[in-house]
Amino acid sequence: MHKLFKGFGVFGYILNVTTGIMFLTTAPDQYLFNPAFQSKLLFMLVPV
Repeated sequence: MHKLFKGFGVFGYILNVTTGIMFLTTAPDQYLFNPAFQSKLLFMLVPV
């Protein structure tokens, strides 16, 4: 069962990276200084 949840975690992380890249490439000036986006980047670095 833990393998199933690990798969969901990996999928969620990949989805998070993908959406972050999409947001950043479309409007970098809008997202780079956004506290929510900065928090997203910070929390993405924690498990790595």
